[in-house]
Amino acid sequence: NKRKTIAALTDAPPRTTIDFSTMDTISSSTINPLASGAKGYELMETAHPMYSQAKMAAVGGEGVDTYNVAVELGLQGPSVTVVRETSQGERSIVASVPSEDGTPYLHSFGLSANYAMIVLQPLRLDPSPDRLLELGFLRAMTHVDQTRIIVVELASGDVVLDKSIDEKVYFYHSISQA
Repeated sequence: NKRKTIAALTDAPPRTTIDFSTMDTISSSTINPLASGAKGYELMETAHPMYSQAKMAAVGGEGVDTYNVAVELGLQGPSVTVVRETSQGERSIVASVPSEDGTPYLHSFGLSANYAMIVLQPLRLDPSPDRLLELGFLRAMTHVDQTRIIVVELASGDVVLDKSIDEKVYFYHSISQA
């Protein structure tokens, strides 16, 4: 008898798993349980997970995988990670891409039947505790001079596009179409 859980997601704090019946906190993202061997910290996840469009069509929405994009801090620096979660709550990494120009902020991403589309707008978060406590989440951000576009094939985890453009594109929500 597995207990029913829900996940609480928002831009800034880590993902928190809550017991559906008691509303007790079961866990919060600290050490990344996804990384094999290399421990990392899941700093944030987008506030808008998306259902697999391919599976929804195939199974009528039952047992559908959910995808999201997390920002992780690890020994090699920050990375952007596409995460697949089954309807049973099992999480796995689809792809992980280093972010050499700082810790990116993202609120949403796009998803089609075959691809995850991630646009890293020019906002970067300074995750140092002193700066976050002094300035708060939004004011602790800095800007870089480009926008980065990453496309990941869901079936293989291959990064099929990773391109930076010299234009600063700021936005809040992505729109996805199959």
